[in-house]
Amino acid sequence: MSGVHATDLSDVLATVASCAEACRQAPLLESLKIFADAGVLGAIAEESHGGLGMDFPAGAAIVGTAGKALFSDSVGDALLAVRYVGRLFPGLADDLASGSAVCVVSVGGNVAISEDGRTLSGFVEPLPFADIATHLLLVTGDRPQLALVDLSADGVTRHTVDALDLERSYGAIWLDTVAPTAVGSDHAAECRSLCITLRAAWLEANARQALQIAVQHLAVREQFGRKLIGMPVVRQTLAHLGLKLENARLLNDDALVRLTGPAAETAYATNARVAVEVVEKSMHYLGAMGFTWEMPLHRYLRRVRSLVDATNSSAETDIVHLLADFASSRSSNGDASIA
Repeated sequence: MSGVHATDLSDVLATVASCAEACRQAPLLESLKIFADAGVLGAIAEESHGGLGMDFPAGAAIVGTAGKALFSDSVGDALLAVRYVGRLFPGLADDLASGSAVCVVSVGGNVAISEDGRTLSGFVEPLPFADIATHLLLVTGDRPQLALVDLSADGVTRHTVDALDLERSYGAIWLDTVAPTAVGSDHAAECRSLCITLRAAWLEANARQALQIAVQHLAVREQFGRKLIGMPVVRQTLAHLGLKLENARLLNDDALVRLTGPAAETAYATNARVAVEVVEKSMHYLGAMGFTWEMPLHRYLRRVRSLVDATNSSAETDIVHLLADFASSRSSNGDASIA
């Protein structure tokens, strides 16, 4: 991984914030084009593939900055696609980096690859913008493999799925003996861990922004001549939520450095739970005002819940398997402290 100077990252994040602001009412294809023109989509791709060569924590910062500005988590998929598609099928990477092609990324679902590696069958979890995507990048198999699928190929079926987020579409993708464009095992585990961790970072950033909106609101609202934020029970609740977010952020930082399956799964599972709790409790403090355009907490809640509902099942299943394996290993070593 290539390093990046803090000044370079701050410049990139400022660009991301301005792009996200410009994309508030724009369709996804137009939004990705804005990010592409700014050179953001190739941020974590290697310089040898035309990327900026930034490290994974920088990628998480980019995703988080976009999330705070209410831009969808699809920017994380775009970063991943440019990096890993460039290794599988370099010709498509340029189209992804320029925003002329859209690739969604799946690390869940239930897709099996044939023994000869020529076809894929199964389904992936509901993904945002699956209905307009041109390609699918997925990690499949017990021994992870990366597969790139052209969504216009024979055997691909897409279905619209209802979600709480009313501002973007969600779709499920079914594959019936579909021939992938490319398959490879190199970096498959890394791609899966990074995808999960970037989604965790996006959730944490959304929750942190929602909490900040609630704090700003409570700092000016009064009851019986006293600022609401000065009430002990309110301050204690806000501090408790802030501490949970800090713990979630530390898990993200750890996962980005180690980039292993257990670290990524733990970070995502924690952020999925904490983000929903923080945004919901922030909504409570604003009441009906949280459903207005001036205080758009309802948009953060819809986006956070939609992502969690779409991907949490596969992440929780992996956590259960990891804990079961850990407990089994402890038992086999004669340690009965875990039942």
